[in-house]
Amino acid sequence: MKNRKLFAIITLVAFMLTMMPLMAFATSASSSSISVDDSTAKVFNTTDKDALEFILDLDEVPTAEQTIYVFAERNGSLSDADYITLKEASVSGTAGYLKLSKTDVQKGENTLYVASKTAGTVTLKAYVVTGEDANDPVKVYNGSNSIIKTAFVGNGCTGTIKAADSKVEIAPTVKVKVGNEGEEEAATFAEDVYGTAKADNGVSYFKVSALFTKGGSKLVGEKVIISVDKDGATVNKDEATTSATGKVDFKVTATKAGTYTVTIECAGKSEDYKFKFDENSTGRVVISNTVSDTIAVDNEEEAAVELTVHDANNNVLSGSILENPASGVLARFTAKVEKAPADSSMEGDELDFKYDANKSANVYLNFTPDAAGEYTIKVYNNNTGAASRTTIKAAEFGTVDHIALSYAADTYALGATTTEPDVNVYDKNGVKKAATGSTKFSYSGLGVAKFASNGQITFKDDNDYAGKQIVVSVVNGKYSASTTVTIGAEAAALKFADATGSVGSDAKVNVQIVDVNGNATAIGENTDYTVEVQSAVVTERPEGANVTVDASAIKDAEATFLKEGKGTISVVSNKEGTVKANVVVKLTHKAAITKDGVAYTDENGNNPYVVYLSGVATVNFGAKQTPTEKKTVTFIIGNTTFVANGETKAADVAPYVANGRTFIPVRAFAEATGAKVEYDAATQVITITGEGLSAQMTIGSNILTVNGQTTVMDTAAAVTAEGRTVLPVRFAGQALGYGFEVAYGANGAVSSVTMFK
Repeated sequence: MKNRKLFAIITLVAFMLTMMPLMAFATSASSSSISVDDSTAKVFNTTDKDALEFILDLDEVPTAEQTIYVFAERNGSLSDADYITLKEASVSGTAGYLKLSKTDVQKGENTLYVASKTAGTVTLKAYVVTGEDANDPVKVYNGSNSIIKTAFVGNGCTGTIKAADSKVEIAPTVKVKVGNEGEEEAATFAEDVYGTAKADNGVSYFKVSALFTKGGSKLVGEKVIISVDKDGATVNKDEATTSATGKVDFKVTATKAGTYTVTIECAGKSEDYKFKFDENSTGRVVISNTVSDTIAVDNEEEAAVELTVHDANNNVLSGSILENPASGVLARFTAKVEKAPADSSMEGDELDFKYDANKSANVYLNFTPDAAGEYTIKVYNNNTGAASRTTIKAAEFGTVDHIALSYAADTYALGATTTEPDVNVYDKNGVKKAATGSTKFSYSGLGVAKFASNGQITFKDDNDYAGKQIVVSVVNGKYSASTTVTIGAEAAALKFADATGSVGSDAKVNVQIVDVNGNATAIGENTDYTVEVQSAVVTERPEGANVTVDASAIKDAEATFLKEGKGTISVVSNKEGTVKANVVVKLTHKAAITKDGVAYTDENGNNPYVVYLSGVATVNFGAKQTPTEKKTVTFIIGNTTFVANGETKAADVAPYVANGRTFIPVRAFAEATGAKVEYDAATQVITITGEGLSAQMTIGSNILTVNGQTTVMDTAAAVTAEGRTVLPVRFAGQALGYGFEVAYGANGAVSSVTMFK
């Protein structure tokens, strides 16, 4: 009997060493036992009625006053998935326990069957009971004082219900919530990607409910591992256990726009799911470049101030978003002359935002000074007040000292056309202004197909001229200047700059189109070409590492890639070491062309000319960077003393609990986080400003406005007897971008609350 007697003896010895003396019943724990005979079985179905087998070995049959209970447990709780029977395997009857009397059993061995349609680990515990509540299985299991209970095996015997012989299946149901006012709704699914949430640090999220089955049966009590492929997105749990319904729920949030891969692992099965986060609402505009020269008053050519626009998480927004008037991105911002010289009338003037797809920054301001001196230009968010400033110097222009000629780039691709060059004149003090009057251009050198009167050049599309230099000269009045531009050779390959990164981070790798000699070149401003990332294959990685390569930015910035030959890719690794990836980019000409005397046409005369560019990117990954220390503020209920980032502080009023809500003092919390608090007594409006957030609330109103977006609170901002404003922790945290955790005392009441960021 598979050493049942030996097992019974061992069990008996262990039991006698650990159990207190028991009352003498006809059936006792002294020699009776329960043991497992067949410890594994498959889920019970119509074709395979498999079951676990346990042996209940009785030294005597119970008396008429005694009852034997056998309980089935999963994860320490009474199971509702397992059925215990005495005669044959079955999944009918009462789940979780079996009740036996003296007429049901015999002295010696009795075979028990445990059948289930749910995979997992089952533990059987058997007891002999007597007492007035002995007929109530719930009271027996929970240990009623009126019951005398004797365990056959104190720690129980364990068996495993295995899933049917088939693959584990993971079936996710995904909902998305967008913004504070959004509702959970079914996420869109296109091209194997779930979308679209906002990268707004948890306000928006994907909610995933994953069902795990095997052989059609729900997996219960199985460990699930959840991970995300790169920084910028997080899941709210790394590990979980499947519930009684075979499900695990989790959320995916992001602080940075992009597409992230979430991997779900369970019982040897691994599946990848992609989630897309769009850029968050605009947070600030940064002045990325400004004129460095002192410019002339009333300069006929305006001084361009280039800008980059960031979202609330400090990610740079793409030019395509900014160029779309319907998005209204820049409507949230104002640019004005904050400070001007005494003789200027421009102080307070607003400046217009402009777009230029040919500029890397995409957004710029034009500024023409009206007096000598220094000007401060301020660009700010109308909702948050977040601002960026720059200073431009202006002076009266003296006598011309010299002239300068410059093109937008030093090297142009074969067949490219340059922009119109800038011609500026300088006085002896270095004050600059655009040249006026008659300007004449000329050139020397081979490789020019067309030279316009305004200095624009179209180069020949012929490899014979690759690497040739063209000297361009200009005459303006009695002054002259010259500059040199180089014709780049035909594109031949991709050259990646060596890069480093930390484990788990998104390492950016710069790439340049080069000719056969490895010199930088480009395709040019030719819109006849389309760009496609053909492949990005990892050729070397640290042992056991998960590596992802994302070259989509090359396609996303197609115009820049063609014009300048420059782009970036992203590489992520979860282990230290060297990663190499071979990237192939396909360039396709949209129409039939003749190149080098050869007509490139397909049978339809379309898409005739294709160029493949490839190169190997190398990234050395080091240890994961230590994350920024979490900011915390802890309030103790009923105590005016609180702790902010390890420093003890005092508030004017203590936090308290009312109507099930925990209220904290607004001013104390805000100032502890470095935020500013302003109160308008006339309107009773409180304004809190800090770290890219601006919040407004009105005493007695349940409306909270954060960065221009309103939230209806479930209670109004209140004023204490001391005249201090308090808010529930949820909305106080929302106003300053903080989360919160509540701690409870022994009595179950709230003892403290910690705000964190």
